[in-house]
Amino acid sequence: MTLTGSTAKPEHMGVYERSEKTAHGAPVFVKKAGTKTHYLFCWTDGTWMGTDDEKDFAFGTCGIESSKP
Repeated sequence: MTLTGSTAKPEHMGVYERSEKTAHGAPVFVKKAGTKTHYLFCWTDGTWMGTDDEKDFAFGTCGIESSKP
């Protein structure tokens, strides 16, 4: 999956690989960037969110999110 479009959070942009992890019944996608790991996960309302912390999967907090589910 390729995430594009944000100029506010360019560190989240790029190519993500599907991982073995899931969040709320959907796959989690991962991108390694040096020592950082970025995650894309689907929240309970269908909105996709990007974060640097796996703990955010449970709370729906994120650095970036889709405008539509």
